[in-house]
Amino acid sequence: MRNKYSKLVMSVLLLVSFGLPFLHGGGHVHATVSSLASIPGSLTPAVSPPASEGTNPVPEEMETTILLYHYIEPLSPANSTDKLRANYITTPETLEKHLKYLRDNNYVSIDLYQLYDSLNNGTELPEKTVVITFDDGDVSVYTYAFPLMNRYGFTGTIFMITQFTEENRKGFLTWDQALEMARAGWRLEPHTKTHPSLRGNSREYQREQINGSIQSLKERLGYMPRFFAYPYGEYDATSIAVACEVGLWGAVTTNPDDSNSRLSIYELPRDELFHTTTMQSFKNYLDDHKENHM
Repeated sequence: MRNKYSKLVMSVLLLVSFGLPFLHGGGHVHATVSSLASIPGSLTPAVSPPASEGTNPVPEEMETTILLYHYIEPLSPANSTDKLRANYITTPETLEKHLKYLRDNNYVSIDLYQLYDSLNNGTELPEKTVVITFDDGDVSVYTYAFPLMNRYGFTGTIFMITQFTEENRKGFLTWDQALEMARAGWRLEPHTKTHPSLRGNSREYQREQINGSIQSLKERLGYMPRFFAYPYGEYDATSIAVACEVGLWGAVTTNPDDSNSRLSIYELPRDELFHTTTMQSFKNYLDDHKENHM
């Protein structure tokens, strides 16, 4: 991982080069008040694009927690023996406990467009907000998370490996499933075409992976996706530069939140959930962030 100094230098260089809105300061982004309504008849969010000049600093009092899940499914002999997959499994029972805690404690799920609208345009959000994300586009999210989250009144964001869906690869979302979820208020966003690590690769290769994923989603879902997740959380200055070039408004990492982890809107931190994550740890993700920003 890069050290604090190199990250700061990279952010300053990008700010000078692109003039796009960068976020400064530690902690999660959060806001205060009002309810959120979906946009009737359209999958396109009503959010203004980034300003061509200037910066948009994040107010110190703003905070939201971005959660990261991968697979939502029961443990079985088959997936338990796959140690790599098993580590990233959250069972439906555990997810339901998380959702019940969020509902009982008055959290509202928002997407990254609504978060960006708050940062870019000052739009007010509810007092307690959470962005619920899922990486890869595994079909278990449709099978288990989608109905559970509907039941509790939450929506999510799925970062899709689009070529796997194009190939109808077993175990991944179909385009029909993705469109159904999009129409229900979920966001389907790019996670590259084939899920390689981007760090250290050429600009051309990174552009093909990122923009190819964007174009697949745009063609299939009918709107331009604007947020991106780096595979394995691995990226470099070229990754961020390409994200800017192809019209993305921001990106998320796999880094947990700390005072140095969010230097730009292309490095938004997430709290990652594993099979071993306890309920107390989940509560701490939310409660510690709230205490750190009071």
